[in-house]
This record gives sequence, structure tokens and C-alpha cells, in this order.
Amino acid sequence: MTVTVQDVMRQMRNYFIASTLTGTFTVADGIIDLDPPLAPGAWVAIEGSGSLDGVHQLDENGKLPDAADGSWRGLLHLLSPTADFLRLCRDIRDWADKHPDETLLTEKFGSYSRSQSSSAWEKVFERRLRPYLRMFPEVKG
Repeated sequence: MTVTVQDVMRQMRNYFIASTLTGTFTVADGIIDLDPPLAPGAWVAIEGSGSLDGVHQLDENGKLPDAADGSWRGLLHLLSPTADFLRLCRDIRDWADKHPDETLLTEKFGSYSRSQSSSAWEKVFERRLRPYLRMFPEVKG
């Protein structure tokens, strides 16, 4: 299971919100129509769009990866995660990729079986995650 930056932000209840815009937003050719435009590599959290809700990093052309053209009314959070936090997210992702068996809990009873994600990475990185933990969530999802 790949652990994403959004997964870590959600677990820490910390999205590093720099500012929040409310209104109607349009995506055309993968670009959010804002003046001034968002910088390539910028992090955003979208709420209210349905299909685009979540945390995204703009690509090197300032585009939302895999975004279809359309409009939505909601919130656009401009995020500013620290370099240390992003480095920690990469370390967590790398660890989880190397330890896939430790990120899933599996139980079997006769013909019934299920697997669910465990919090192994949260335990392994607990000390390094602690400075980023917030008491209340900033973003839905």
C-alpha cells in the first residue's frame, strides 16, 4: 500500500493551510483558473468538487494531474507543507513500500476473509510525526 502525502496529512490532521479561497473555480486543460496562476509544484486541497476533492500537487506545468475540465463551487486551500514534512512523507512512503505485509491486517474465519489497513507506519514514525500533529482537522476528508 502506497502512503501518500494526503494520507499523512489526514492522519496528522495538519494540511499546512496558508490561505483558503471560497468561490466558483474552473479547471481548463488541467489548470485552475486563478489570477495570479498557481505556481508549478504548488500544493492545494480541494473541497466541494466531488471528483477533485483531496490534496494535489501541481505538476511542472502548473496543472492538476488527471483533472477533467469543469467547474465547482467550494473551497480551494493553498497549502504550504514544510520541506521537513515532505521529506518525512517520502521516508514513510519508502518504508511502507518495503514493508507491505506490515501495513495490512488480514483475518480469516472459514470462508470469510478480510484485509484492512493497519497503522504500522504511524507507530514506526510516531516520534518524527509528533511535531506535526494537530488536535482538530483543517480539511474534510
